[in-house]
Amino acid sequence: MGFSVYFQSTEPVSETVAAKVVAATDQAAGERTWLSCEPIFPTLQEDGHLWGGSKVTFEPDPLDIESAEQEGLPNGTIADVIQLLCDISREHGIDWEVGHDFGELGGIHNGIADPEMTQAIDALALTTEELLSGMMGESYGDDEEDDDGPPDILRFPG
Repeated sequence: MGFSVYFQSTEPVSETVAAKVVAATDQAAGERTWLSCEPIFPTLQEDGHLWGGSKVTFEPDPLDIESAEQEGLPNGTIADVIQLLCDISREHGIDWEVGHDFGELGGIHNGIADPEMTQAIDALALTTEELLSGMMGESYGDDEEDDDGPPDILRFPG
């Protein structure tokens, strides 16, 4: 069973801005191990909106865990995904609508995530980190400082 968080820009963006956002997310993907969720790789839709998602991983493959431990990078969580979307919002003037498999979560406006969404995402990130820490041993937490378009369940206005 999977659980994904999806995002979509509230307005169309230019191809130039989309390319800058893709470059930023590509760079961010290499800065973490992403055991708790997938990194984001937004795509420019035909209507000009950026769209993407991240599947939360509750039980990563043991080989991925071993590889991540050797890399020594921090684990990327769904909270990191939201933070990256906030950074992109601030840097590129893009507001986001955010949802999950069961409906809407909230939005990011002028680089700030809706407080209710932040609380829900933080709880989810904490849950996945606790599960992962149990799989990797107690020391892990101590060392840390389908893209065809939006699923039908998300009903973004517009």
